[in-house]
Amino acid sequence: MKEIKVIYPNMGSVAQVKAAIDKAIESAVTMKKKVQIAAIGLLIIAGKAKDKAQKDECITLANYLVNQLGDGIKGKGLVAFLSQFGFKVDAIEPKNGFNSVLPEKFIREHFAEAKDTYWWTLAPDAPFKEWDFRVELTKLLDRADKMSQDEEHKKDIHVDKDLLEVARSMLEGKPVHAAGALKLVERLAA
Repeated sequence: MKEIKVIYPNMGSVAQVKAAIDKAIESAVTMKKKVQIAAIGLLIIAGKAKDKAQKDECITLANYLVNQLGDGIKGKGLVAFLSQFGFKVDAIEPKNGFNSVLPEKFIREHFAEAKDTYWWTLAPDAPFKEWDFRVELTKLLDRADKMSQDEEHKKDIHVDKDLLEVARSMLEGKPVHAAGALKLVERLAA
């Protein structure tokens, strides 16, 4: 991502701060629209890609869009949008980004739906919404449990069964199984 340099204007009054806020909101709306247009453009060229070289170029551009926008946008929503309508994320190494294009027919069949779906709605973020540790931990434990059962990618997935068992027992208010807890404490102490 390009280096961002911020020059702060004079903001000594409520009116100046309000004007800065209004401009920020306007810019955010413009950014969302421009990213939507770019994402739809990616689907158009991905749907037309006939050979490996063209598909690879589409994948490179999709990863470029996500990576260059950086942390300041709802990247999860953009990744979810592109995954839903045109690209696959690397299942083994998700941090590598997209690694394939969905079938041409699929992209064409879902194109109208993609145009009616805004990328930022796929991973909504309510900054002042109450956060619940138990709910988030349950989601994480369920995901870890599911991933630990993935035989195809077992060697690439690292789930500590003892830690999973102890955490789930504590979360559910059940007694912690002594053998699993002891193994976990011994490993953590080592």
